[in-house]
Amino acid sequence: ERIDGAWRNTSLVAKGSVADAPGVQGRQVDLDVTMDQARIEDILWLAVKAPNPPMTGALTLKTRMVLPPGKVDVVKKLLLDGKFTLSTSRFTNLDVQKKIEALSQRSRGQVTPAAAEHVVSDFTGSFKLANGVLTIPRVAFGVPGSVVRLSGTYGLTSEAIDFKGTLY
Repeated sequence: ERIDGAWRNTSLVAKGSVADAPGVQGRQVDLDVTMDQARIEDILWLAVKAPNPPMTGALTLKTRMVLPPGKVDVVKKLLLDGKFTLSTSRFTNLDVQKKIEALSQRSRGQVTPAAAEHVVSDFTGSFKLANGVLTIPRVAFGVPGSVVRLSGTYGLTSEAIDFKGTLY
């Protein structure tokens, strides 16, 4: 069945099932989730403990979501497999955003910083979540003048980040 949901400035459509799992007490959730009009800050609001989200921007996302039954922490048993696009994003930490703006300026050959330039970033990629580890096998991150291609992992409970990539 189809479920339409919304919170803050984000909406989603989910289709799938919630069914008894054979041989296990409880039900398994198996959904295809589509977010055509979402905001990354709304998703981060659900997932990040900080009072302010680390970034803002428009998000589109399609993912398969499986939540098996059992008395295991949701973060460890949730399975995701999807693709996303994040556009016109900005980092809310001013130091990080200034570094992104400096990267854009240098890659365009600008020696002196432009006054009050508001550089936005665009991301596109795929992701998988299993055992509490978010794996991003490929993501392209662009600002005016540069593209960064990355891959790596992020531990949801450990908060360990391990990404490698190339700047073009």
